[in-house]
Amino acid sequence: MVVIVQYFDESADERREKVYAVAGYFGNQFDWLTFEGGWEKLLSEYRLDYFKASECETLTGQFARYRKNPDDLTLPLDADEKAKRTEIKTAFVDIAIKSPIVGFGAAVLMEDFNELCAQNSQAARSLGKHPYFICAHAAMATAGHITTTVNHDQGTSHLLAFVFDENKEVCSSFLAEYHEFQRKNPYAAEYMASATFASELRFKPLQVADLLVYEARKLLLNKTYEPNRATRIALKRISPNVQALYRFDRQALEWIIKETSVGVPLNQVLVKRFEGNLNYTMTMTFDLSTD
Repeated sequence: MVVIVQYFDESADERREKVYAVAGYFGNQFDWLTFEGGWEKLLSEYRLDYFKASECETLTGQFARYRKNPDDLTLPLDADEKAKRTEIKTAFVDIAIKSPIVGFGAAVLMEDFNELCAQNSQAARSLGKHPYFICAHAAMATAGHITTTVNHDQGTSHLLAFVFDENKEVCSSFLAEYHEFQRKNPYAAEYMASATFASELRFKPLQVADLLVYEARKLLLNKTYEPNRATRIALKRISPNVQALYRFDRQALEWIIKETSVGVPLNQVLVKRFEGNLNYTMTMTFDLSTD
């Protein structure tokens, strides 16, 4: 028996007004051991305790050491600093794309989410009291659906466990509802094991989850508010390793509310929505292949 672990992180704009995303990578215990060796070597090379995409982007936090003046983070990056930022991020992206890990996640447009929850009590029940729930549940349901299907097809019994980056805002309520999520999604949950929240300093795979969720949020943010902006290079590079990344706009959220209100499991709603195709990469009105 092999244990498959999916690591998740979340990302949102500062006031959580535009886009909220939860995403991460899925791989078996042996894949993760290989990944961690390469990731830790890179952290040591760049004298970092952790990788965080937002800090790398702005050369803040631990990445401030690569500014010419680390004491003044308000200064715009010059050409040399931008080149160093690109070098560092490229190196970490290389580790992600060379690893046999697979990405899952979802991003929700907060204006649509908030309006639906305010207008419709059923929406609030179906989507959860926080955008974290629908995003994480969608990724979990898809990963669980695939795990069960593969186990049935191959006669295996691989277990699927989840590790989430620490989030005091949702941790207790999310874990309290985990068994309810399993009950409502029996096929997807057939091989689901534990779910826990942990520190990205202790679990290095949570740092590559940070990379994916940061790029997923940026994608939806740009596609919605700056549609002519070019797709980010890092996102183009990691996209082949992404199995399912949903855009939850009003149309998609209304579909989920309608289907789950009559007892259809979330994993079946998603499969039905995409006509059984398990490669949903960047779907729901935007697609990397068009850029």
